[in-house]
Amino acid sequence: MSIALPLTAGAQRTFNSLTMFGDSFSDVGNARALFPAFGLPFRFSNGPVWSDHLAGALGHPGDATPSFVAAAPTGVYAIGGATTNPAAPGSTAQQIAKWCLFDGAYCNRGASSDGLYTLLAGGNDLRAAAGNPMLNAAQRQAAAATAATNLVQQAGGLVGLGARSVLFAYLPDLGLTPDRRLTAQSAELSDMTRTFNLALQTGISQLRLGAPMARFFDLRLDNLFANLLLQPSTFGFTNTTDSCLAAGQFPACTGYVFFDGLHPSSASHALIADAAYQLVAFDRNVSLVPEPASVALLGAGLVGVLALGMTRRNRTN
Repeated sequence: MSIALPLTAGAQRTFNSLTMFGDSFSDVGNARALFPAFGLPFRFSNGPVWSDHLAGALGHPGDATPSFVAAAPTGVYAIGGATTNPAAPGSTAQQIAKWCLFDGAYCNRGASSDGLYTLLAGGNDLRAAAGNPMLNAAQRQAAAATAATNLVQQAGGLVGLGARSVLFAYLPDLGLTPDRRLTAQSAELSDMTRTFNLALQTGISQLRLGAPMARFFDLRLDNLFANLLLQPSTFGFTNTTDSCLAAGQFPACTGYVFFDGLHPSSASHALIADAAYQLVAFDRNVSLVPEPASVALLGAGLVGVLALGMTRRNRTN
């Protein structure tokens, strides 16, 4: 059994493919293809999302394509509206089952040991629980922890199929989104986000102990967005509270952190992708702690990763 070791100074980790599971945060057209009657957008933002940016930065722009319907071996399986609940239609568990060609008993496709697999979900679980009058406060908190546990178990399944690099994303504070920050659910959603992230952190630690042959990257979107909301001008933003869409600033959304009441603007997605790229390629967790030094590194890295993604796309096209 091999052990995943950190990079040596100056080294860059590469991957032969990118496969992404999740919800509208990562979706690039699966929900639109699955539910054509609803007229859904290809992306739930005003432009490219982190899936596009990360695929380009890693040199695999072709993997930023909707793959659920075709069950392609790589690409984006994320579906807008998805939860982590294995029994829910289109959930992250069902996305993985679709990807691995599950026949009811076995998976007929294995994972690439040199590929990167991402899991970013849980927000829909938390928002549904927070708005459910049939649940008491303790049950809503339990739902948040269960969502994180679901993702950890699903990542364990990917490792069992051969994956050796899995990226998790912690959730940003869901109580501070434009459609929730001034509502009665705001404080509870903030607390549920903390519960989810703590459970995810615990689960990742357990995975690292149980599967030392694999790398588990933890992208701290909670701290990244805390940085962003505290020091928006450092990132080139001017509005951290409102929906660009509601303000009539679409499609440019200049200066806006949020595209709509929930989703990030394309500019925010670029920052997220940069943080992910720095983490998986160089082991630089620029969103680990909300400190100015991290902010400066992230801002500087954004220019480089976008230029790199553009160059690689030009070479591919």
